[in-house]
Amino acid sequence: MARNNSEVEVIFKAQNKDFNDAIKGMNQETKKLRQEMKLQEEQMKLNATDSEKLQAKLQNLSRQYAVAQRATQATAEHLQRAKELYGENSTVVAKLESKLRSQQITEQQLANSIKQTSESLKQARDAEQERTSETAKAAQKLKELKGQEEQLQSSLSKLNAQYELQKATLGENASEIEKLRLKIDNLGEQHTVAASKVQNYQKQLDQAKQQYGENASEIQRYETQLIQARTAEQQLQNQLSATNRSLQEQENATKQLKTFFDATETSVDHFANALGNNLTNAIRNGTASARQLEQAIKIIGREALGSEADIEKLQRSLRSIDDGNSLQQVRNDLRDLSREAERASHSFKELDIGLENMLGGLVAGGGISGAIEQALDTSKLKTKIDVTFEVPASSKKSVEESVRAVTAYGVEIDEALEGNRRQWALNKDASDKTNAAIAKGAAVITASYGDIDFNELIQETNEIGATLGITNEEALGLVHTLLKVGFPPEQLDIIAEYGDQMIQAGFTAKEVQGIMAAGIDTKSWNIDNLLDKCLSL
Repeated sequence: MARNNSEVEVIFKAQNKDFNDAIKGMNQETKKLRQEMKLQEEQMKLNATDSEKLQAKLQNLSRQYAVAQRATQATAEHLQRAKELYGENSTVVAKLESKLRSQQITEQQLANSIKQTSESLKQARDAEQERTSETAKAAQKLKELKGQEEQLQSSLSKLNAQYELQKATLGENASEIEKLRLKIDNLGEQHTVAASKVQNYQKQLDQAKQQYGENASEIQRYETQLIQARTAEQQLQNQLSATNRSLQEQENATKQLKTFFDATETSVDHFANALGNNLTNAIRNGTASARQLEQAIKIIGREALGSEADIEKLQRSLRSIDDGNSLQQVRNDLRDLSREAERASHSFKELDIGLENMLGGLVAGGGISGAIEQALDTSKLKTKIDVTFEVPASSKKSVEESVRAVTAYGVEIDEALEGNRRQWALNKDASDKTNAAIAKGAAVITASYGDIDFNELIQETNEIGATLGITNEEALGLVHTLLKVGFPPEQLDIIAEYGDQMIQAGFTAKEVQGIMAAGIDTKSWNIDNLLDKCLSL
């Protein structure tokens, strides 16, 4: 039965109210789901994986999609009822058709989001699986590299043991050149191992970054390890370069002395009285250091050519063999130098005839007597003390006596002057007796250990004392004690350098001495090795 318009309006109004209430409820449900998704995204932003975030998003979108489907279905059903009441072409039907299209668009948008999120989730899971695989591979590679590290450390220990055996095989009578060549070989092998360790630690750092991430706290340990390895490698390179220079100096000094003997057709035995038994035997056995050989050239040069001989010219002539000069040319140079020394001798006598009564018949041969040399040196010495020493007049006599005491141990006069000047300058508050005792003690050590420079020893003693907070006497005693137990003379500078680091770390001066002495066991005074020794003490 056909309904009148009034009845249609009443029916549609009731249906439309139910529809709007249903749509309103679904809109509220959708709004709630969106809020939940936003909250969840914030909660998971910092502590969830990409796949976990996408999985949560997908679940929420699916729930929104289900609501959208219900809304689309409800709109379609309401539209159909409106068509039955008003007909296809009514205004009410047109509005509901527009609303249905909006609902369908929303539903399709959600379907598209679900599809895209599903694809992103798959990609994220694949990437995470790949990363997990790469992390596992990095962990395995890191384990292999640590195994290689242990092998390298074992190789280093083996090299040190072999070096000690080779030194023992050479024996105490081995020449300095043999000892230096052996040391160079060992340092070269150690440097090769150290370079391999640097490469190993670099690879460990790269693998650790893959396993833990660039900014992980574990990375700092690997970076520190790499820096320490690079430092150790550079220290070995420096030692190798220094030892190569020492070998070059040793070979040059040996060659110069041989050239002198060949040119003069003499041997070390001809100059034994001037050189003394210890230096003569050291030269004869090949155990004299480069510094001792240079000292011998000066002594022999003055003995053979005259005490006024120009030693620098002598050494240049002896070195000229390397530039292609013949032995005969060297002989000619030596003859000229001898004549120059003789002329210098006569010139001096003309300048100071008054000395002849004191000298008597001491001037002999082509040289000048020790008495003339001493008279001249006394005058020069007082002048140099007046000019270069900033000390009270009352101290100058003590300084002069100290300089002469130092030269008695084989230290050159200029070197003795400079060393004493440093001692008095660096210890202005100390008594003359104390400064003289330190200078004499340094001279004794210099004479006992050929590789030590008197001036450098004075400087190092003062630096050690200042660094460790002890007196100069205690510092010199510490140096002497370490040398007696085998500390390398060429590495005295590290006592102050490393001692400073250890003092800052809380060690006492006595403990520092023990740690340095403990380096004898490891045969290395590398700071890392010494600190390792600290931990074991």
